[in-house]
Amino acid sequence: MKLAIMLGAGLVATACMGTAANAENHTEPADLARQALDALGVQTAIAGGDWITADIAGEAWMLEQSGTLEGGWIRLDQTAQVTADLASRHGEVSEARSVPAWNGTPYGSYTIRFADDATASARNPRAEDDATAWGPARMAQARQALRYLDVFPAALLRQALFADDLRHDGENRLAFTRSVFGIAEQVTIDIQPGSGIPTGFTVETSFPHDMFLSGWGESTVRGTWGFWWRTESGRLRPRQLEVTFNGRPWQRFELSSFSTDRPALAGTLAQPPETAPGGFAIDDFPFSRRHESPAENVRVYYGAWNVMAVALDDGVYILDAPISPGYARAVMDQVETDFPGQPVRGVITTSNAWPHMAGLAAYAERGIPVHVHPDNIDLVTAMVPALRGSDTLVPVFNGQEIGTGENRLRIRLAAGPALDRMAFVLVPGANLVWGSDAVQLDRGTQAPSPHARQYIAEFLDAVCADVQGTTQVVAMHIDPVSIDALNTGFAGDPAAQCQKD
Repeated sequence: MKLAIMLGAGLVATACMGTAANAENHTEPADLARQALDALGVQTAIAGGDWITADIAGEAWMLEQSGTLEGGWIRLDQTAQVTADLASRHGEVSEARSVPAWNGTPYGSYTIRFADDATASARNPRAEDDATAWGPARMAQARQALRYLDVFPAALLRQALFADDLRHDGENRLAFTRSVFGIAEQVTIDIQPGSGIPTGFTVETSFPHDMFLSGWGESTVRGTWGFWWRTESGRLRPRQLEVTFNGRPWQRFELSSFSTDRPALAGTLAQPPETAPGGFAIDDFPFSRRHESPAENVRVYYGAWNVMAVALDDGVYILDAPISPGYARAVMDQVETDFPGQPVRGVITTSNAWPHMAGLAAYAERGIPVHVHPDNIDLVTAMVPALRGSDTLVPVFNGQEIGTGENRLRIRLAAGPALDRMAFVLVPGANLVWGSDAVQLDRGTQAPSPHARQYIAEFLDAVCADVQGTTQVVAMHIDPVSIDALNTGFAGDPAAQCQKD
């Protein structure tokens, strides 16, 4: 009898648990969003707006040249002043960045006003009249400004609550679609069981207007809130937001100070900017208008990043594929004009910077071999999955010669430590060497840029056995310069020079 009672009690308990679980599983998505807002101590609607004025500090990683799939190349300090209505998503952000490892060198700033994830304007800092100071914002900056709203989970939850397609994505996760300046994004929000507190979010998106991120196509941005504070009014706020890009550390936001008083800007921000952010998609980046031939059967296409083409006996090889697939197609079209009847036999990608290999997909889609530093294969196949396992992905080795004829190419790999994933390409018959993006010079003095002195020293070390003092160096960011001229930049540092007998 005792056993029967225990079994019966167990069945009742199990049934109750099942009922509770079923009830939880069948919570309407909108109710789950409201419960999360309640857990934060936030009303769904607040008369007069849900204003925040905040100082937000943090950091960002220059991911575009991480060198590895783990990410994190050079760190940026970033600070921002944010004024926003978290209910309407109208606001203003002023952000400034600097590079601590480059003596605190400024790395850009902006002031942007935005509204409804649809329009944005930027202030011209040189304008004398505030009434005429505002114009269309750049897309990449406008999206970065809007990202500051993600520090505040209430803003994202309200966005979910009013989405037409709000739905469950498994237990304790909400999913919806939003449009950010015309770019569709799939968003999920994770809700902690029990407390109902939102813990983080995931955004499936793309960055077609961002030179440094567009090459990745569809990408995953994840954010995690932490260091929760409870205000005197009972409202919960995270003081930190950690953000990753395709699994790599990307940005950290830290809420330094904040006020919820209605700001003086409230009336101004209630009037939304009239235009969407400007700028063209990186795939439509204007092609080079300056084409020169430093030697017979060699063409250099000067642009945001220079590209060089060399005609060998068996066809043309293109050195590097930067910017985008569209830019790479424009290069190949120009090569057909400049070298009629000669097929493109291969592209040699020499750098581990993401935007320097962003055009490789255009070569892959045509079956053109991609020659790559062996340590960059995983990075290339992550960006261009079509090359994974393909015999058109060809690792190079130090001293390798490619092609035949007077303009055959010779590969040299940098030893490091700064450029240990970079390759250089010599054209001995033309007395030329392609310096990738290692050779960076001050535009005024033509001396080595301070941050690039080690790069240039490693370049000279890698190619010294193959060059003469008169050998011309062609690279992504400079006009041609001789080896002798580079040596002059190291007059006080002879160990870095390419010493020729």
